[in-house]
This record gives sequence, structure tokens and C-alpha cells, in this order.
Amino acid sequence: MQICKKNTIFTIKDHNMMYRFSKFIFTSLLLVFSAHVQAQPEVENYPRRATYDTAYIQTYVDQLIIRGLGIKKSNRLNLQNGKSEKVLSYRPNENLNLGFGFNYKFVGLNLAFDLPFINNDDNKYGHTSIFDLQLTVFAPTFGLNTYYQTYKGFYIDDPQKGNPNWTEKMAYPQRPDLRTVNAGAEFYYIFNHKRFSQRATFVQNERQKRSAGSWLAGSYLNLFSAKADSSFLPKHLHHTIERNQDAQNVTLWHGGISGGYIHTFVIKKYFYITLSAELGIGLQDRRYLGRKGLLTEEWGLGNKFKSRLGFGYNGQKYFAGISSIMDNVRLTTEKNTSLESSLMQFKFFMGRRLDFDHRKVAKNIFKKQQKL
Repeated sequence: MQICKKNTIFTIKDHNMMYRFSKFIFTSLLLVFSAHVQAQPEVENYPRRATYDTAYIQTYVDQLIIRGLGIKKSNRLNLQNGKSEKVLSYRPNENLNLGFGFNYKFVGLNLAFDLPFINNDDNKYGHTSIFDLQLTVFAPTFGLNTYYQTYKGFYIDDPQKGNPNWTEKMAYPQRPDLRTVNAGAEFYYIFNHKRFSQRATFVQNERQKRSAGSWLAGSYLNLFSAKADSSFLPKHLHHTIERNQDAQNVTLWHGGISGGYIHTFVIKKYFYITLSAELGIGLQDRRYLGRKGLLTEEWGLGNKFKSRLGFGYNGQKYFAGISSIMDNVRLTTEKNTSLESSLMQFKFFMGRRLDFDHRKVAKNIFKKQQKL
């Protein structure tokens, strides 16, 4: 059930001031929260030695893990009608970034860079500016992710609906004015943490020795916003929806609880496949604005779906694999019509574990300084 109300008092200027203020408060809280949890994995790592089942999990937390990697991210917007048919799809120019990373004890960092000689297709798909700040904690007993992402510049994935004469040799219709913001935090608890390791798949500082899985339960809070200089929906598609045809600013607050299951299948000792699915349900506050101000504000139930996939080789010293994450949030714009925001991340990697003792390194540096 949804509760709808119309408001003709607010202007775009008033709403923009409120939106900037709410985004400032939300971002400030997010950064404070992120800074607070940075120390938590250190507390969680060391009790791991006394609580996990050695028949199922082997830990490499005292070793230095180094890796080379490639990352491809995307943030797609899909509008569907009551027949679950895709009416319109916006996609960013999805670039492949290459880089490296490391993990040691409770500290980890991945850096990836946009290389122009790989991503040189702006003429066909347009240019997308991306800012992505994330803090992810893969602790033995829980997972935590805080994020702030902005995308500016999209193209229409199905141009034939607007131009039947369009061919693959032509550039895609582009919306350089379309900008999205996605920020939030999510937490989940791993019930079978003594026998199941998520870090074996997503961090590689552990190894799953036998097949195992776990139920997950958690909560989430998300802010999604999409802005454009004109209506999101081209005029030739206005007949597909009844309301909010002229919306050029959509803001969604979404918070609730989630649950799911994750499982790792171990094949021939060192090969693995990890599958995960989580479903969330909670309250949504949705606002649609046009040139003349607030078109509609709605409160209602919303849902989200998140899946994780990973497979590869995880040996005693060397490892390699592929992982992907998809996070899908649905906004019900009106009866039988929905706008979906899909965040996706694809990563491939390979690396090695090295014996490393930071105390010996610090001691040697100190001795060299004394000699100088």
C-alpha cells in the first residue's frame, strides 16, 4: 500500500536547498561512521584463531597478500511497465580499470586506474564521470559496506525505440546531463562463521578447505538520486506511464532489513565457486520533481536484491579468480510501473601470499637509522 500526496507550495529552489542540506548531513554521518569502523577488523581478526574450525578454514592473516586486478563498474537505470517490459534503459560508459592491491592483517587497499588506451569509445557511448568512495569490511563474523558513488553522463541502451533507422555504426543517443548519486551503508551477520569464510572468496587471506555456507541477516540504509536538465522520459515514450512524465529529479530514501544465504563449493581442494543471494524489504520515501516543483511524494514499501558470485583457484601461495556483485533497488513510480537502479561490479584478480613480519621490517629500519 502506498500513501501519495501532492504539494504545489515547494519550488525547485526550495527542494534543492533541502536536498543539498540532507545530502550534507547524510554524507557527514557516513564519513564519521566509516572512520569509526576502520579499527573493527583488527579486533575481529585475532579471536578468529580460537573460534574457527580448522577442518573448514585455513587462515593466512599473518601473510602479506599482493594482487593485480581489473575492475569494471556500472550503474544502470531501467524503466519497466506493468507487463514487466523494459521501456527505457540508461547505461554509463562502463570503463575497465586496471590496478593492484594488498592485504596484511586487518589492513587492505585496492587501487585501479582508468587507462585511455583501453577505454577509447567516448565517441560511441559518450563520456561518463565517476566518483566512487567505498569502505568494505569482510570480518569473520559480519560484513559491512559504506559507499558514496556519483555517475554523470549516460546513453540510451535501446535507441531503436526512438529511432527505427538507428544502426550499430551510429553513436548511441546520449544524456550528458543525467547525474546519479548513490550513498548508503549495509551490514550483515554471518551465522555459520566458524565453518564458512567470506574472506576466502573476496579477500584471499583465508582458504575454504571444505564446502560450507551460512545464513545472513542484516540491515541497510540507502539514498538514491537522479537529476537531469529535462525529463528522464523522452516524449515518444510518454504514453507508457500515466504520472510523473515530466520528472527530471527523483530522490529515494530506502531503509530496511535483509536476509539471505551464501555458500562456497570447494572442488578438488583448491578450486571454489561461491554463490550468494540477499533480499531486503523496507520503507521508501520517493520524490519526483519537474520544472514547476514537486510533482509527487510517496511513502511505501520497497525491496532490493543483492547477489554475489565468485569462482577461481585458491592455493597455498598463489590465487586467481573472478567475482561480481549486483545490487538492485526498485522504485515503484506508479501502479504497475517501476524504475530500477542496478549497481554492478565485476572484478578479476591474481596474486600471491608472502611471509612477512612487520616487526622485523621496523626493527631493520630502526637499525639503519641508528647507523646513519
